[in-house]
Amino acid sequence: MSDSIALAAFIDRWRTSPFGLIETAPWLVIKNIEHHVRTISRTLAEGYHCDGDVLIHRSAIVEPGATVKGPAIIGPDSFVAAGAYLRGGVFLEKECIIGPSSEVKSSVIFRGSKLAHLNFVGDSILGRDVNVEAGAIIANYRNELDDKAINIL
Repeated sequence: MSDSIALAAFIDRWRTSPFGLIETAPWLVIKNIEHHVRTISRTLAEGYHCDGDVLIHRSAIVEPGATVKGPAIIGPDSFVAAGAYLRGGVFLEKECIIGPSSEVKSSVIFRGSKLAHLNFVGDSILGRDVNVEAGAIIANYRNELDDKAINIL
């Protein structure tokens, strides 16, 4: 598959996701992810259990000992292991796996993606079927925006 076809497929998945209805660039969606997750939570089909502003699909498993702070949506057939920590606006699409001692902050994770143990994913969008092995740090610090400065000492 060529790079342009792969990019087009990713863009199509974004457009057909609940986030595709938001009229702003994907990287700007993350800036207001808590608001967007709350908005999307009002449009979900049946099958979700609501605990405050955390929605968990009935086919998803969240093990005892996992911490999920809303707003968050845990999609169908997803798995969140004991010791995982989700916070700050998290959207897990279908069939996602968040391993033990992994943290997800203010992020969108698309269908079939997996985080092994001891990972951090923050302020990011992970595409479909991404496999992040143990001990990775993925953080999208927005340093290219106008109000950010990089200092070199």
